[in-house]
Amino acid sequence: MHFLRVEKANKNKIHFEISTKLQVFVSLVLLCTFFGATPIYSMSQQEYQDQVSQLDAQIAAANAQITQLSAQKKSLSNEVSILDSQINEIQLKINVFQQQIDLTTKQIDNTNLQIVQAEVDLKTQKEIMSEYLKTMYIEGQVSTIELIAKSKSFSDFVNQSEYMGTMQQNVQDTSDKIVSLKQQLEKQKREMETEKAKNEQLKTEQVAAQQGILNQKSTKDNLILQTKGQEANYQAIVKAAQRKEADAWASYQLAIQGASSSGGSTYVGGSGSGYLSWPINGYLSQGYGCTEYAMCGNPNGPYGGKIHNGLDIASFSGDPIHAAGDGYVLDEGYEFNSQGWGNWIIIRHSNGLATLYAHQSSFAVVTGQAVSKGQVIGYEGSTGNSTGAHVHFSVFTNLILYNVAGYHGPKYEGTVDPRSFL
Repeated sequence: MHFLRVEKANKNKIHFEISTKLQVFVSLVLLCTFFGATPIYSMSQQEYQDQVSQLDAQIAAANAQITQLSAQKKSLSNEVSILDSQINEIQLKINVFQQQIDLTTKQIDNTNLQIVQAEVDLKTQKEIMSEYLKTMYIEGQVSTIELIAKSKSFSDFVNQSEYMGTMQQNVQDTSDKIVSLKQQLEKQKREMETEKAKNEQLKTEQVAAQQGILNQKSTKDNLILQTKGQEANYQAIVKAAQRKEADAWASYQLAIQGASSSGGSTYVGGSGSGYLSWPINGYLSQGYGCTEYAMCGNPNGPYGGKIHNGLDIASFSGDPIHAAGDGYVLDEGYEFNSQGWGNWIIIRHSNGLATLYAHQSSFAVVTGQAVSKGQVIGYEGSTGNSTGAHVHFSVFTNLILYNVAGYHGPKYEGTVDPRSFL
């Protein structure tokens, strides 16, 4: 059986080794006024509810804007992806046109070389023809009778005459071929230059089209940046409102504590009072206390011989975890330095109780955020020292938090059986 406990401010002091940020937060709550006006000890339940309602409305409005901006950002991102595809497609065409231009340029250069060579060959043939004509002129001064007289025989005369005629014809034929070849080469060159100009024009058109799409993409990228900035502003509004809700909760809690002459907190519950609710729908895989698995008294046991200080409730990985009661998120931790708790959240309740939710896969709330009973605060997982997906649920009446090198989490002791409050 567990008895109701009264936490005396001067006797059972709760020690928190916490971050500077939370220390500053607590100092501000104790020394400042809520929103600079309302004294922290004078807040009524109605004032608290009114302020939270106003802040909830701000959060809802900001979240609606975030949802709208997120959809807009997603739409813009899809449009940018389409534009990127179009840019890449046009770039491929530009590359093809450039390859054709480069190839045609090489062909034109090669044709130019052939034309130059043809001109050299034609010049050579002209020189040969000139020499031949000079020879013919000189020999043309010789009469037929003299040519016959010089010839050894008639056959020799005929051969000399035929040679001279054949030589003239060969030179002429070669020159004609060179001229024809040059004309063909020049025609090919003109055709290739036309083709090159055509490809250059097509490339210019594609470059212009690509630049137009790039301009569209730049505009949409700027819109995405603006949307992200607006989204960040609304997210900041949500976080600020959540912090103000935490401030309001802390003020209300202190008002409740200040109403007591002892300055302490009375723990409501015991014998299944229903002050807290079950954090998740599932089955009890391990109870509180000296369970068979705990191996109480055995230093080699999973808890070093200590009791199991909470309830293990198992269902399915990813199932939502709910706040067991109204309160605010006092702290959160992660498996890299939690020494077995995995990802955990601790909620402080108005009467001084604190509830721990360990082994979570991810969180749905942040430190300092006010939460309501039944609100989703995270999702079931198997982080830390866990043999399967479940939630470790502890109720602390004397909570000590450590934030030291290698460990950030609660002291193991200081708990009671959660079922006395369920």
